[in-house]
Parts: sequence; C-alpha cells; structure tokens
Amino acid sequence: MMKDRYWYIRGMSGLNQFSELMIPQGHLTSKKLDELLQALVAKYGLSDEEITSCFYRKRCKAYCSLLEIRYDRQNQTRECGEDPYFVASLVDSAGKTIPMPKLKSAH
Repeated sequence: MMKDRYWYIRGMSGLNQFSELMIPQGHLTSKKLDELLQALVAKYGLSDEEITSCFYRKRCKAYCSLLEIRYDRQNQTRECGEDPYFVASLVDSAGKTIPMPKLKSAH
C-alpha cells in the first residue's frame, strides 16, 4: 500500500528556519516544484537586479546562478538559493524523508 507523500519545503536563513510548507506530491510536477523554489527564493532574498541577472545567458559575464536548482537524487531533495535558501524533501505523512529505493543487483 502506497503511503501519502508530501513535498516538505523549508525556507532557511543560515541555520534558522523561517518558512514551512507541506504540499501533496501529486499537486506539483517536478518542473513546477523547481519553479516554486525559485519563486520563493526570489521573493524572500533577491533584488530586482539579481533576479534579472539569473535570466541572462549562462555565458554572459553578468549571469547570476542564485536561482539554479541543486539536486540530491539519492535523498529525493532539492534546494535553491544561498541565503536565504529553500529546501524541498519528499516525506511521508509522519514527516520522515523518503529515500530513493535501492536497485536490486542482477546476479
């Protein structure tokens, strides 16, 4: 039986948490989850100029990577931003992180 799964999103400034969201996994596609993290980082931590430079071409000297998503696929976690930053982790209904299933080796 499949248990309920949620995206647990935390807004962090240093080691201090200032925001928390629980969203059912099926309510967001992976792409929309990334866009949500980017929007939250932009809202809480970036100036208009910083947001704009994140949309420049990567080879442009003025490009800024503050809205790039970093993935930890093994732990089904992703994050965006520096300070503040937002972290999304896949959790069960008890709030426990759901790691990627281990692949069985063929013998």
